[in-house]
Amino acid sequence: MNNKRSVFFIACIASALLISCDNGAPASAVKIKTIVLSSKFPEPLQSVFFVDGEIGYVSGNKGGIYKTVDSAKNWTPLSSGVTLPIFGLFL
Repeated sequence: MNNKRSVFFIACIASALLISCDNGAPASAVKIKTIVLSSKFPEPLQSVFFVDGEIGYVSGNKGGIYKTVDSAKNWTPLSSGVTLPIFGLFL
């Protein structure tokens, strides 16, 4: 039995974050939770990267980078120093 938790995060251009937590369940039993983030960011999202199930980063099409430490409930803006789209984040 697999007790390891798997978490997947996907950013969409419409500023939605889809979260799938399978907890080792078969693919047919996996539920996807959608969090609409359009009201939390001043720009559409381009990229997402999560270190684990709580700490993650998203970037936008105007150079914004935002960090969460509570599984996408709250976001803190970080300075990127650019105003162009950031298409990829990898830490």
